[in-house]
Amino acid sequence: MQDKGFKYFINYLRQQIGKAAEEAYNQLVESSGRNVDFLNTLTDIFRGIATALEPNEAFITEAFGPGAFPDFAAGLHGECDTHGSQLLRRFMQQRKLPQLMRQTLAASGPKRLAKDEAAPEGASSVDPRQVEESLGELLLLCQRSEEYSQYMLAMLARGAGSSTTQAASPTAPAGSRASATRTPAVAQRENAFRAGAFCTAVRELVSCYTHLEQYYLEHNVSKAARIDEWTAEVLTTSVVDDTFFILQKCGGRALATGNLQCVCAVLGHLNSLLTSTLRASLEHKWKGAALKLVQSLPGGAGAAQEAGTVTSASMEAAEAAATLNNAGMSATYVGKLLQELEAGANSVFPAPSDRERVKSVLADLAKTASDFRVIASKGLELLANGILPRLRPIMDKVPGYELTEAEYAAKEAQTTWVHELLGALVGCLRWLQPILTPDNYDALVAAALEKVVERLEAIVAGRRFNQLGGLQLDRDVRLAVATLGEVTQRTVRDKWARLSQMATILSLETCEELLDYWAGGTWRLSPAQARQVLAQRVDFDEASIVALDL
Repeated sequence: MQDKGFKYFINYLRQQIGKAAEEAYNQLVESSGRNVDFLNTLTDIFRGIATALEPNEAFITEAFGPGAFPDFAAGLHGECDTHGSQLLRRFMQQRKLPQLMRQTLAASGPKRLAKDEAAPEGASSVDPRQVEESLGELLLLCQRSEEYSQYMLAMLARGAGSSTTQAASPTAPAGSRASATRTPAVAQRENAFRAGAFCTAVRELVSCYTHLEQYYLEHNVSKAARIDEWTAEVLTTSVVDDTFFILQKCGGRALATGNLQCVCAVLGHLNSLLTSTLRASLEHKWKGAALKLVQSLPGGAGAAQEAGTVTSASMEAAEAAATLNNAGMSATYVGKLLQELEAGANSVFPAPSDRERVKSVLADLAKTASDFRVIASKGLELLANGILPRLRPIMDKVPGYELTEAEYAAKEAQTTWVHELLGALVGCLRWLQPILTPDNYDALVAAALEKVVERLEAIVAGRRFNQLGGLQLDRDVRLAVATLGEVTQRTVRDKWARLSQMATILSLETCEELLDYWAGGTWRLSPAQARQVLAQRVDFDEASIVALDL
């Protein structure tokens, strides 16, 4: 009478579990307010089932066969379907979560955000503190339910020829999940488990959590953009730190649920807010900030040179720089957030397929970081364009390079145009350095140098040279590389490479000497451009230049 004895034994244990669960539920119903401990009551149900399962595994297998234990586990889980689902429904009702969801649904979306822009502080129909309080309870219940579900799925996969690892306790971290080979019997039991009353109630709970988390994200990121402000102690405005603090908090909280669908939904919404609310805030302000900084630059070459000793800019210029810094810092923060969330997902989800799904959602963050870098580079490009007019009068004074030996010797002790240019350029850069982030400052130096060198190449291409003039140009380029190499962490030599190679060609003794250099180096000049540079030498014959085999 094995079948009958098996059912009797299951029913006996279910009565013990059910009696304890019913008593705990009745005590819970008699309680009121937010002090009602739903989490521990639910955990006691899980613990009661686990306490009945684990000590009896060997007995069930020996008395009823190796395939009986999964049916034993499914039978005991019936008490969770009854009492666990009842408890979760009671939680939803007592915390008035359906009403809260309806309120947040009515108070969310683009129309609500637009309305909030003009609304006074606190005018939102749903207090985010109330939402956050509910999120804390929801998170713990979702987390504990997910742990129990993974534990039971491992129990249901025992026997029936399935290969499993040791199951984790229902109170263990969500990352310690059992993995099993899914046979048809295992799949059937899993499907029945997921279709049960408890899993249905958990899905409703997770759906509620996901919706409220998305509302909380949306509301607070919108508020961060709305109250954006700057203080003199920082290089960015408040929207950057506030936004990424919220994103980090909500992303980590979603991962803590251990629910894949929930995690993907929240992380997707997180990126959506970055590409909409935060990006709109940055794009609305970067151009005006760059123009304000251009207007604040020391006027004229002499003033810019004098400004090299200035260690702090005006408050207005510093605030404009902070606004310009926002995009670059946001790109950095997105990269850090991506790494943190991906590491968190790897610890929560051991299955490769689950990790890949989260990774595909997070891949959008990499594109978002790139978009923020584009915004930052646009602002710095505009700022670099504003520096160039202050340098152009000096560059336009570049003299001819047909020098006598006396003139060449005298120039070593003279203040030449290159000294003036470097003084003016370094002055502008030093004036901006304290108010820009290190990354933005280095990027600005690179952008400004590209424009300066491009202009100088065009000017030098219009001058005539003798050999001493070529040697002087080489001296000028070396001075520029050495001086500017001290004002940035990035290399500047590559920016001056073409001009340096032009100086090398112009300082040759004969045009045929170029062949000795040409074969052994990496040239930024094409053969046709090299011949054009040789043609600037007043003492080189055109026929000899054309005859060169480059």
